Amino acid sequence: MIKPDVGKIMILGMDSVTNDLEIKPKLGIVLDDGHFYEDLTLRKMKSLIAPMYPTWNDNAYQFYMKKFELPESKIIKDLSRGMRMKYALVLALSHGADLFILDEPTSGLDPLVRSELVEILKDIVFEGFSYLTVKLYYKDKRTK
Repeated sequence: MIKPDVGKIMILGMDSVTNDLEIKPKLGIVLDDGHFYEDLTLRKMKSLIAPMYPTWNDNAYQFYMKKFELPESKIIKDLSRGMRMKYALVLALSHGADLFILDEPTSGLDPLVRSELVEILKDIVFEGFSYLTVKLYYKDKRTK
């Protein structure tokens, strides 16, 4: 984590500098672009990510893969933007994170997929997760 110039940053009640190794596994982060190895299958990408989390839950991973209808044999570069966001959510939800940070998960999605993803996010909130931070931005042409 980046050390603040002044003061302290507390995440989940812990100092972000002195407890960064304890904090990181508790975060489920979904970035705007996913940042995946493009030539890997979803299965292979999971096999690289899962060992980084001591609390990885393969049952949760399989549950969300089915729920979001993502085939593990699919190559990442062949995924649509919406499927990439769903996969990033699957990974973030599969290791027992306490805090979810989503950076514009609906940016660049067509309206139908955006609506579906917003419904998924609502479901996640209602499943009882403690903290969910979402940065949403989209411009509706009708509001111009």
